[in-house]
Amino acid sequence: MLRELTTMKHMMKWACVLMLVAALPVSAKSFNFDLAKLKLDAPDEWTCEMDDGKILHMTEPGEGLTIKAYSVDEPDLDAALKDGNKEVDAVLTDAAIEGEPSHTDNHGLKAVEVHGKGKSDGKDMSFHVVIVMSEHPVIFIGYGTPEAEAAHITEIQAIFASIQPEG
Repeated sequence: MLRELTTMKHMMKWACVLMLVAALPVSAKSFNFDLAKLKLDAPDEWTCEMDDGKILHMTEPGEGLTIKAYSVDEPDLDAALKDGNKEVDAVLTDAAIEGEPSHTDNHGLKAVEVHGKGKSDGKDMSFHVVIVMSEHPVIFIGYGTPEAEAAHITEIQAIFASIQPEG
């Protein structure tokens, strides 16, 4: 009985240590969109590439989910939504928006999000188009398998929560 209690105390200590480690912030790398004067953080574990300082590609380690972000010259929301939809149509077939656009505010930045479903190579995919409004809006297009989206929802939320004005 004493041995079982000692083993249980040892396991509880390790469980507490693991919970503390899990609560530590995820390390991230930062990216700036100079034209839009916005910045964001992406998880260190994700593969991230910035093309010419304008287009950011982020992919989770299992490659089941990708987010592309880029700024546009036009400050018009409708033009930005059309551009985002064009990008989705280039990647997914049978893409269809579900529901109505949602509007949010993050660090004083207004954003509009639409989501839906489509297919890629015969696989079911979900997608999100988020437009963060600024003088030059930034369009985020995320697409991936529903399983990858569910597995990485915390990281996705952290990316979007990190978007803020530079400075």
